[in-house]
Amino acid sequence: MVLNTAGLIAITGFDIWIGIIGALFIAAAWSYEMWESIERHKSLIDLRFAGIYLIGNILLLMYALLLRDVVFIAVNTTIAILVLFEIAYTIGWKFGRTKRRRK
Repeated sequence: MVLNTAGLIAITGFDIWIGIIGALFIAAAWSYEMWESIERHKSLIDLRFAGIYLIGNILLLMYALLLRDVVFIAVNTTIAILVLFEIAYTIGWKFGRTKRRRK
């Protein structure tokens, strides 16, 4: 990172790769949790937590859009999609629309 003439931090090639790798780890963690929910046919997420998290994520996405930060736009968009899917799966599971595995 370096400061540009406006006093803002300019992202260099190395910095962007750190961000991309971090974003991939975060997306992989959420994807793994979602996959576990589907494999076990069990909801693992609390809807109150998911709703609050989604609101915070959308606000951070809006902030990233204002900054035009490609890495944070990508990671927050990906996580928002994964959380929305997780919420839909949880609602389906709680109301019996999603198949439950018999014990």
